Amino acid sequence: MKATIIFFLMSTIAINALTGEFPTGVDTTDRLLQAGCLDVTKPPYAADSTGTTDSTQAIQRAVNDARDHGLACFFPEGTYLISDTLSCEQQVRRLDKPRFVEGGKRADYWHINHQIVMIGSTKGKKRPVLKLSPDAKGFDDPSNPKLCVYIWAHTWYGDGTGEQPNISFNHIFKGIDI
Repeated sequence: MKATIIFFLMSTIAINALTGEFPTGVDTTDRLLQAGCLDVTKPPYAADSTGTTDSTQAIQRAVNDARDHGLACFFPEGTYLISDTLSCEQQVRRLDKPRFVEGGKRADYWHINHQIVMIGSTKGKKRPVLKLSPDAKGFDDPSNPKLCVYIWAHTWYGDGTGEQPNISFNHIFKGIDI
């Protein structure tokens, strides 16, 4: 199984791993990065895997950068405190000319083909954990539940700002406990 995951990453993600500009501080010679994985604990993200400091913003930046560079967002073993929803957003772009889908419905936007891949380490005895920070607000109302991780896509219709509920396929969230 481990070999299959590595082959998948190498063949489908790592091809695009070093395209575009990374934020200052990303070590483009890192072996894990070159294999297609952006480690949330490495600079410039520096998410805290000890469960001591809130890592929401660091993880969100890493998720976005991994998505934008065709990489998997990798979580080493540890506990990561979050205080807000991690938004795993599949973006859309405006088309030069509209497509007609679903029985002739006009689509002015189309998804940017960037998968969201969040994968936890299989090394060690414990899987990585996303844990709510004691400072997290809004997660305690069962009548209005707030998500810890939200994988979603913009709509293809209208102005492209709404949510398209049926196109967030092919994203991966594996080996991470919440």
